[in-house]
Amino acid sequence: MMITIRIILEAVTFACLACLSIHDIRCHKVTNRSLWCMTPLAAGSIALNLMEKSWYCLPDVLLGGGIGFGVMLVVSLLTHNGIGGGDIKLAGLLGLVCGSRGILLLLLAASFLGSVYGLIRTGKRKDGEIRLPFVPFMTAGFLFSAI
Repeated sequence: MMITIRIILEAVTFACLACLSIHDIRCHKVTNRSLWCMTPLAAGSIALNLMEKSWYCLPDVLLGGGIGFGVMLVVSLLTHNGIGGGDIKLAGLLGLVCGSRGILLLLLAASFLGSVYGLIRTGKRKDGEIRLPFVPFMTAGFLFSAI
């Protein structure tokens, strides 16, 4: 029963991420309003983890949220706001869903895919400056970490 609930929760999370990805590609913005759909999913994931594994999984889940938020915030500060605030908050929420190992895998996959895509796009442009929506890469990273 719990496995079915987890699969449904991950499928709904993916569907929300797909919608956020489309919005990010079109508008280059992740609004706070659009992130509200992820909050109940993060809460549901935490509750499911508590039911499956008891209370000792709570530090890992909270660490995952901190890692997701913290890593993206540090990258944003180092790149002088090269990453938007919506991406930072989304990574924190995904950290709550995935846990510490899952968010590290997600961010690693997203960074790799984003870098490859950015290199390809930069090679096609003459001025070399591009803006990449990062949510689609986090969505791909979520799929990679959920498998």
